Amino acid sequence: MPKNRRGLSSVVGALFFTVLMIAGFSVLSLALDAQTDIVTTQRIVSDIEIKKQQEEFGVLISTDANDILDVSIHNQGQNPVEITSVWITNKTLPDQPIARYDINYDDAFVPSGFVSNVVSTQTLSITPDKYDIKVISSYGSIKTVELDTNGGGSNGLRAEMLTDPPDPVIGKNVTTAMIVTNTGDLPIYNVYPNTLDTSTTGSGTITTSSPTPTGVSTLTGGASVMFTWDSQVTGSSGDVLSFSSYAIGDNIANSNTVSDTSLLRLAGEGGGSPDPDIINDDLLARPQLFFVIFKVTLLLCS
Repeated sequence: MPKNRRGLSSVVGALFFTVLMIAGFSVLSLALDAQTDIVTTQRIVSDIEIKKQQEEFGVLISTDANDILDVSIHNQGQNPVEITSVWITNKTLPDQPIARYDINYDDAFVPSGFVSNVVSTQTLSITPDKYDIKVISSYGSIKTVELDTNGGGSNGLRAEMLTDPPDPVIGKNVTTAMIVTNTGDLPIYNVYPNTLDTSTTGSGTITTSSPTPTGVSTLTGGASVMFTWDSQVTGSSGDVLSFSSYAIGDNIANSNTVSDTSLLRLAGEGGGSPDPDIINDDLLARPQLFFVIFKVTLLLCS
């Protein structure tokens, strides 16, 4: 074979081999890039899943006196929480309409250990009704809280009241008790009773002491506290005495307003029967209230 043909064949073979090598490296490079993308994606997904598992926050929903919504997030995890949206379902209306609200960027982030209202820069007015409020974070964590505003107050504090005795003797003391329960799953701080409002249908007077206790620094989820007032009453037999109050806690709306009445009487009225037994006559008529007081008593004695 002539030398020029052998040289040409060698050049062609070298070029063909070079093309094959380049193609092989290109395929290998694409495969490595694809593998890198897969590993990176898996790492990102794993990181998000880990952060989602580490995400721990509580939700406290309330409304103020003007029915403006407060969505407070308590970040109990080690990383900041970003809240992206709030979904509100009206459970009272037959079709149960759903409204979605995006969280403003300035409100969205809650640092670790902090409590923040994530709709503070929005005015979300709530018509008194029963709602499911769903809070969604950027990692997909979902918390749903029920809010019932028909009775006033927030989903955090609920109050009940009774007076003892229900028909006090003129010139004697009447004790008013308000039992306040944290119905949520988060602690509520600095819970205290508002001033006890009193009135009478007659011309008598009601002189009331300060509440005992004056307040509690922390009311944990599901816990109850009982505030009591002692009142000295004067007036005429048959006068109706009225008492009302509500509880206040940090960063939430007030509890529902509660009230109770007593009928003033002269000593010995009713055939000289002794004062009624509040345990049998009133508490057993309201077993759920008796249970709350019984639980409070056990807590105080433990």
